[in-house]
Amino acid sequence: MKHKRNLVAGFLIPFFTFSTLVWASEADEAYAASENIIDLIGSGKYNQVWNSYMSPFFKSTMTEDSFKANLVLGRQMLGARKSKKLIDKQHTIGDRTTGYQGSVYAFNYKNTYGSAALYERVVVINQDGKGFKLAGFWVQPAQ
Repeated sequence: MKHKRNLVAGFLIPFFTFSTLVWASEADEAYAASENIIDLIGSGKYNQVWNSYMSPFFKSTMTEDSFKANLVLGRQMLGARKSKKLIDKQHTIGDRTTGYQGSVYAFNYKNTYGSAALYERVVVINQDGKGFKLAGFWVQPAQ
C-alpha cells in the first residue's frame, strides 16, 4: 500500500510542477505582451500596436483608422509618460460576454504623464496561438 501511494505521488508531483511551470510561462508571456503594448501606446506608436499586437478579436471590432483616431484624440494632451507602475493583474479562463474560450489576462497600470495620472488596463489573449495580443484597453483618471 505504501509503495502504491509513493507511486501515485511520484506521478502527481511532476504533473503539478509541470502545470505550474506552464502557467507561469503563459503568465510571463502575457505580462511581457502587456508591457510592450503599454510602452508602445505611451510613446504614441499606435501603428506598431495595430500591426503587431492586436488580437483578431479586437481588430474585428474597429478599423485601423478608428483605433488610431481614438488613441490620438484621447491622448494628445497627456504629454510624455513620466512613470509607469503595474498595480495588479488578473487571470481568468474564457469570457462569457464574447464567448472567447481561452486565457484572458488583465494588467492594471498607474501611469503618470505630463498633464495627468491615469489608470490604464491592458487585456491580452492568445486567440490565434501566435502569442498574447491586445483584446481590450481602458483608461480612467487616477485618484
